[in-house]
Amino acid sequence: MKPSTIKSQHMALSCYILEGTWWNHKEVPQVLPYFQALELTDGGIRLSHRSVRTLDDIKYWASKIPKNERAFLYFACHGERQSLQPISGSKNAISNDVLLDALYDSTKENAVDFLHFGCCQMIKRLNKDESIRSYLEYSGARWVSGYSKSVDWFKSMLLDLALLADFAIPIRYASKKKHVKISYRGQDFINNYQALSKSLGFAGGYKSSRNGIEIFQ
Repeated sequence: MKPSTIKSQHMALSCYILEGTWWNHKEVPQVLPYFQALELTDGGIRLSHRSVRTLDDIKYWASKIPKNERAFLYFACHGERQSLQPISGSKNAISNDVLLDALYDSTKENAVDFLHFGCCQMIKRLNKDESIRSYLEYSGARWVSGYSKSVDWFKSMLLDLALLADFAIPIRYASKKKHVKISYRGQDFINNYQALSKSLGFAGGYKSSRNGIEIFQ
């Protein structure tokens, strides 16, 4: 018997994982098995995993997300001071400005609803509004989230998984009142994972109907 939580496949939320290397160039994907387990038990997502090593990789795979897909785009790699590091220990980090331009050039209209960085320090610690606003504007996403601190790999990966399972998937199946449901679900998510999210410097936000940014942290 299939689990009762299985959703119809055509309603499933597309989740695109762009994963860099964490410790060495020979490793297999590290976060993928956890998300595959969620896909098998919940049925509310369709996974697509790609390994990325360069800016061109990111631009290429982001451009492959179809228009109106309204997907969950998840960056899983190292980060430092708002710069991505798809290759562990690489000196050729992707700066925030370059990443923003890549998202703007590569993402199609309504391709991404949720943009999440499972990386260290991708959100400015003292100016979370500015970080989230810029990612929202350049990616076209409805929701952006990430971490302002250097984070533990396993703990942050578990919160990444919870964000997909307890926030993004329920929104995908909720009512059409977009701003109300994001606000409600965002606060509910923080309440449920308050201790862990605070310890990791998690912050997420969306553009409200009045063009302000509502932040959850």
